[in-house]
Order: sequence, then C-alpha cells, then structure tokens
Amino acid sequence: MMMIKLTRHCFKQNYGSFALLGTSTARNYLKYYFSSSAASSNNNNNDKDLFAGVHHSPITETLWRKRSASKKMETITKEKLSELSLPEILTKNPSESRTNMQYAFKTAPTLKDQYANAWGYIRHGRVLEDLDALAGNVAFHHCKDDNPNTMFPSLVTASVDHMKMLNRFTMDCDIDLIGSVAWTGRSSMVINLVLSNADCNTRLIDANFTFVARNPATGKSMEINRIEPETEEEKALYDKFDLLDQERKALRNAPEDPEAIKKHKDEIQELKTQANIMKDMPALADGNMMPMYRTRTENTTLMHPQHRNMNNKIFGGFLMRRAFEAAFSTCYLFGGSRPHFLELERVTFKRPVDIGNLVKFVSHVSYSSNNIEGSGEHAIVHVETEAFVVNPEDCTSYLSNVFHFTFALNLHLEPLNKEIKDVLPLNTHEAEKYITGRNMVQDNLSSYNK
Repeated sequence: MMMIKLTRHCFKQNYGSFALLGTSTARNYLKYYFSSSAASSNNNNNDKDLFAGVHHSPITETLWRKRSASKKMETITKEKLSELSLPEILTKNPSESRTNMQYAFKTAPTLKDQYANAWGYIRHGRVLEDLDALAGNVAFHHCKDDNPNTMFPSLVTASVDHMKMLNRFTMDCDIDLIGSVAWTGRSSMVINLVLSNADCNTRLIDANFTFVARNPATGKSMEINRIEPETEEEKALYDKFDLLDQERKALRNAPEDPEAIKKHKDEIQELKTQANIMKDMPALADGNMMPMYRTRTENTTLMHPQHRNMNNKIFGGFLMRRAFEAAFSTCYLFGGSRPHFLELERVTFKRPVDIGNLVKFVSHVSYSSNNIEGSGEHAIVHVETEAFVVNPEDCTSYLSNVFHFTFALNLHLEPLNKEIKDVLPLNTHEAEKYITGRNMVQDNLSSYNK
C-alpha cells in the first residue's frame, strides 16, 4: 500500500513536467504507471480507484470487474510469456460464454439519469460503450481455458457490422443485454449481441462484433477455441456467418470484373460532371444540391487515462461513442431536425489509440435521400466519421478508425414540412464515399421503411 501511495505522489509531481519530455517518453511513463497500478490493485481489492472501469458506465464497470476476477493475471512480462505454452484448442457451446446484463431503469432512477439524453431518451453512444464491453467479455470467456501455464491471446475488436435499431425504445422499462459467440474461425470470432425489452421480450438492437486473436509474444494470429452451436437458432446464426465468411473469401480471391470496374468509373465521372457545374457555374447549379465538404464537422480530443480499457489502450467503446455523437451532430446540423439512429453499418478498427494521443473526429454526410420511392415517411441520412490520430510535435497523423452511421429525419412533420438537400461530391475521393454511403443505405432501405 505504501508503494502505491509513493507511485501516485511521483505521478502527481511529474505530470506537470510532461511538457518538457518527448511525446514517446511521456506515453511510456503513463503506460508504466497504469500497468503498475493495475498489477498493484490485484494485490489490494480495496484500491478501486485504479480500476479502468470506474471511469466508464456502470454496465461497463460491472462487466470489466467480472472479467478481471476471471483473469489468470493482470499483467505479464515478456520473460514469463516465453515460458507459457500454446493452449489446447477446445470446443465450446455458446452457452458456456453467454453473458447477460440488464439496464434496470424501472428500479434504478440513478441509472436512468446516467443514460438519458437531452430529450429524455436513451443515449445510444453510451449503449455502444456497453456493447463493446459486453462483446469483449464474451470473447474473453470463450477463449480462456483456466490453465495458468498456457498463453492467453490478445483479443482485438476488428470490426462492428450491421448494428440495427429494430424497434425504438424508451427507459420506461428494463432492458436485457445478451451476448453470445455466434461463429468462430481459426483466429477470429463473431459475437452476436441483442438488446430486448425485458417486459415483452421485443428485440430492440441487434449487433455483431468481430474479434481477432493475436499471439501476445509475436503479434501474429493465434488459434482460438471452436464453437459448437446447440439450438436451432444458434445453428442458423452460425450458418449465416459461415456463409458470409465464405463469400468474403471468394470475393477477395475473385478476379476483377471489367464491367463492374467500368460501371464504377462511369458513376464517378457522372458525379464529377455534376460537380463541375457546382464549382464553375454555381448560379446555374441545382438549388437542392449541397457540396459534401460543406456538411463537414470536426472536433479534436485528447485521450486521457480515464478513457482507457483493461489493456491500457483507449477503449474502443469510448471511440464509438465519440464518433456517434459527432455523426449525430453532423446530421442534426444538416437536416435541421433531431436525428433518429437507425444503424451502425460498419466500423473498422485500423490501428489502436494510446493514452496521450490527440484524436481528431471528422464527420460528413456522405449520402442523403428524401426516401420518396420508399414507403417510409422519413428522410435518410448516412454519415461517415473518421478518427485520425494527430501528433503536432512530430507533424504526423494516421487514420485509426472509420465509422458509418445511418439516421432518419422526420422532416415531413409540422412545423418543418420540408425536404433535405442532396449531397454532391466534388472530387473522386468524395465520390467514392458517396457511392459507399448510397450502397449501404439502398441495401437496407426496405428495413428502414418498416
């Protein structure tokens, strides 16, 4: 305990002089401090303030405490890693790692207050954090073998696909969260997450997280436990993702289709032709068109230690929340009406984000539709948000994450009674984003109109 107090004191004394250190030196100090704190907290369960989960939502904190209690060890040295053997590959049922949580909104007013947005509905950004934590717990329990002499894989969120809002929900009822392994490959797995109304068992959100396993010593892919579905629903879900995996592999290995390439180039050229009118003859341009770059918003945030996950990287759920809120604001500014979240179409996690990084979130509307041809009465807006890690000292930056969100706008209601403008890309790069957003919306338009 005295060692912990001394470490804290040194941290407080030295934090103010970080400006005198190089960026990498400061980050290494932070990494050492928090990894040491995590190891120390294992020896003292009363030292709760050093646990990463206390800085996040109650659900995330509870999930991480459960995972921490099941861990063989919180930190491990490289020397120790070399002594561990690879685990025996087991075959597990989905029920063995299935994890259940609940938003007890009816009996916990404080919890309800923590999740409420400005209009009294639930903050979807906070839900995204919890879903990421829930998926991580499921992945962890599926991979563990309870053998302290074997190596545990480093689990990384690779992507989030097709998180759909199936029914709108309020916080007047309790909400169940259930996470299960739906499919496994050699070194990857898909975690299926479902949110449902606890009173009537109505599905509210369906989401799929893909995790990949890495060897902590080499950084290469690592084989994981297999999954054997039991129920008909589990088997159907497994077959669905197995087919998707086969289709993706076939698509990667398929030769390029000359006709598809030509059609894609023609679409881009047609968009650029319209853009030329906007750029060179703006007085003659269609008044219902809005240049894509004019929809752009951005904000920059410093990644603090309170944003970390259990591995002392920036929590992916926190990045998703910030990206969602940036996309929500962009859509709100564009449409002039409070957006309704429909879908998180895709998230790709390209590179991890460290404590001390400066992250710039850049959002823009990539596609918009008044949905005239559909049976729905709401307009559809697709927003892309990119997260860039920027380093002013080194004058470097790189793309860390890409997020795709789809929203609905009730513009037909009084007093608005108006239509949104069509987004127009002005160059090839924007045209690519426009086509991606349009295809995502059109692929799911029938579900949006229900």
